[in-house]
Amino acid sequence: MSVSDLFEPLTLLHGPAMRNRFMLAPLTNQQSDPDGFASEYDQDWIAQVARGGYALIQTCATTVEAGGIGFARQLGIHSDAHLAGLSRMATSIRAGGGLSAVQLHHAGHRARPELGGVPAPASSLTLPGIEALTTQEVERIRDSFIAAAKRAELAGFDGVAIHGAFWHNAFGEKRSHGCINVSPEDAKWIFRWTTPYISLAQSEMRVSLPDHGTIVVSTETKIG
Repeated sequence: MSVSDLFEPLTLLHGPAMRNRFMLAPLTNQQSDPDGFASEYDQDWIAQVARGGYALIQTCATTVEAGGIGFARQLGIHSDAHLAGLSRMATSIRAGGGLSAVQLHHAGHRARPELGGVPAPASSLTLPGIEALTTQEVERIRDSFIAAAKRAELAGFDGVAIHGAFWHNAFGEKRSHGCINVSPEDAKWIFRWTTPYISLAQSEMRVSLPDHGTIVVSTETKIG
């Protein structure tokens, strides 16, 4: 790709095309009001970058659950009460000619108790005295991501991005267990990719692929 291509539109599979190839990455700005409400600082910041010519502008990591907060003054999308401020941000981005996205975030085992966070490790060995998430808790957090994505759409954003630094790679820790829901076809692809990195010498892993497409990794596995 030549430098000139950076200024050419980019057609996406869904939704409007990006006007160029420049995207503003999510930035941790720590400027929202308590409980995740968008502050005037958030609004001013978004209004400024909306005038910068970006094709896509993403919010900072935005909490899908109050208990998933990872840093002070973090933007939230875990309540319908956040919609008014988020809608104003989406409107500013659209007025500037760019596409918009909310980065959905749960801090997982790095959630901050002093800020109201509830650490949610994938393994009981991650944090002293804190048990691993149960299947029901994993499903609850999954549903919180889904609910947050729906709020982003209601607020007028063009899409969402999933923050994976804490939450998704939690299941790649040296010892972990959990439950995820994907199709059987996707399951086969996932385990084909991970098999070379899993050692069963010191433990046993049980995987179930029933017709409804649920994978259950029920025992602790050691990653080689």
